Amino acid sequence: MKRLLASILLTGVVLMNACQKETSFETGGDPSEGTLQKDAAGDCAPITVTGAYIEGTALNGNTNQLNLDVDVTTTGSYTIFTDTLNGVYFRGTGVFAATGATAVTLKGFGTPLGAGTFNFNVIYNDDTCSVAVPFLPSTAGGPATFTYVATGGNCSVTSQTGTYTAQTAITTASVTLSVNVTAIGTYNITTTAVNGITFSSGPMAFASTGNQTVVLNATGTPTAAGTNTITVTQGSSTCNFTITVQPASSPAVFTYVSTGGNCSVTNQTGTYTAQTAVTAATVTLSVNVTTIGSYNITTTAVNGITFSSGAQNFTSTGNQTVVLTASGTPTAAGTSTITVTQGSSTCNFTITVQPAPTGAAVFTFVSTGGNCSVTNQAGTYTALTAVTSANTVTLAVNVTTIGTYNITTTAVNGITFSSGPQTFTTTGNQTVVLTASGTPAAAGTSTITVTQGSSTCTFPITVNAALSNDYFPRTTNSNWSYEWDDVANDSAFRRTNSTISAGGNTYNVFMIRFDPSGFDSSGYYRKSGGTYYERLDIGSFIGFDDPQWVEYIFLKDDQAQGHNWKSAAFTGNFTDPGPPPTTQSFSLRFSYTILQKDVTISQTTSTGTVSYNNVIVVEEKYELQVAPGIWQDVTDIVGYGKSYYARGIGLIKYEAFDTNSALDFTQKLRRYVVY
Repeated sequence: MKRLLASILLTGVVLMNACQKETSFETGGDPSEGTLQKDAAGDCAPITVTGAYIEGTALNGNTNQLNLDVDVTTTGSYTIFTDTLNGVYFRGTGVFAATGATAVTLKGFGTPLGAGTFNFNVIYNDDTCSVAVPFLPSTAGGPATFTYVATGGNCSVTSQTGTYTAQTAITTASVTLSVNVTAIGTYNITTTAVNGITFSSGPMAFASTGNQTVVLNATGTPTAAGTNTITVTQGSSTCNFTITVQPASSPAVFTYVSTGGNCSVTNQTGTYTAQTAVTAATVTLSVNVTTIGSYNITTTAVNGITFSSGAQNFTSTGNQTVVLTASGTPTAAGTSTITVTQGSSTCNFTITVQPAPTGAAVFTFVSTGGNCSVTNQAGTYTALTAVTSANTVTLAVNVTTIGTYNITTTAVNGITFSSGPQTFTTTGNQTVVLTASGTPAAAGTSTITVTQGSSTCTFPITVNAALSNDYFPRTTNSNWSYEWDDVANDSAFRRTNSTISAGGNTYNVFMIRFDPSGFDSSGYYRKSGGTYYERLDIGSFIGFDDPQWVEYIFLKDDQAQGHNWKSAAFTGNFTDPGPPPTTQSFSLRFSYTILQKDVTISQTTSTGTVSYNNVIVVEEKYELQVAPGIWQDVTDIVGYGKSYYARGIGLIKYEAFDTNSALDFTQKLRRYVVY
């Protein structure tokens, strides 16, 4: 956030974090390539700015958005963002799965510092384009006054996009109308539903008067074909525009390809077991289409099983296939004949239902030289720390007789693995998942033996050394992975690197990287007793004109819940470039409070849910010196944060809250290695 904190403190508005996180290098996906669509002047085009932007009113990312297009040349992950202007920025992340023109939405963050029109630079890799966003003054946050431009009651329509088809939900359709604005402010237009269709603008704002346009987006499902008149009204101003709804797609005409009444089955997946609900089972049939159109195939239930296609469409004639998905629970074992009918065309296919398991399954573990074939192993093991449901091992087995099984190993080093009561419904090569329980007694490699009848094999697990009492480990090569706002491809990798001496103390150097381009410095830390220190350039962090290296306490693990401590006062100058340039001096300090001590925190990330024990929760706030010796909490100006530290692990979560104590963003741990 650099100089932004100083600017916000001196103007009395919400703190925004302008640091932009890049796409994760850990997701396994390479960065995408492409260009932003723009016009000759370098302005993003096409682009839609949605939502109202009002001085002093925090943005809502669900309504305050930039909608633009990207020409994707190489698929992969992306992060597209803007610079931070007037206290706000826009950002979007995701994965481009296909090349070509692709629509992207950037969500807005922050609170506008003032009114006016600001030109944001949209940044995607090395490409940029610009977009103007108008901001209303706080005094003009009320409804706008405007009239529709019309001739003879007909709205002046400058653009109309999309198609409308009876009985088909609308996807992307809009109409753009001319209006004349006489008083700036907000607006939210919604028409009365006509033929199942509604047009609306969503919450928007006019930041200037005169001739402008409004975009109304269509939603709903037209009920019938024909021409429909839509009326829009604003106060005493009203006008009409028309839309044409195409007829619903007529039924397709096709026949099943068959031989001697037997359907031509091109593919069949899944298994069927008596008294067991069908999950992923399908059959694919060949058909010959003579007239394109819609179809929806559903068979009569046989032996408790029904096949259906769902509502689909043929868009071309000739030989094609239809996929029917099975549902239901087979009532008995045996071969069942399923009949499909379309008009006068009919054919049959068969499915085989296996008997319901009645006894114990017969299977052997797949192994080599006595070593189990492990297809997956998840979770970490630490001495003196209880394992969780995330600690599993998946073994390959060969089933010769279907039935039930319940595997439990003998405890080794305090750890037991078990499957719980399960059932094999098919024979052949499969896997079993064993979940660990217990608390490892000592570090080292433990050998686990699994036995089923005369079949036995072993697999090893490695137990890490017991966790230290350190709530912020700094041991060499320890590393942590974090993700932001539960977005899997928005993450960072942090690790310890080396040591550095400064101010008479030795600090461990932390490094971080957000993408494969390399590491950057991520802080200097040390510990003395139960007190943890960070050394940083507070001048750069707050936004002072000059560097100012200091040390402050960010954590204490030897104090009780409710304990509070303050940092030293940090004083410096901040110059606002103006115009005209102005320089002010102010003092700021940090205030920390232990909210919880040694509690259990459970959190979910893209890698699953993990419970962390012995967690200290610390609240960080800012205080501004308003008079000599008098300090004022500025939470209502800059917000505050909470840090969660787990013993032997380190920072597991950070939460940033805005001035209304609403959660602004989160940073969560999803993987760690502490040496």
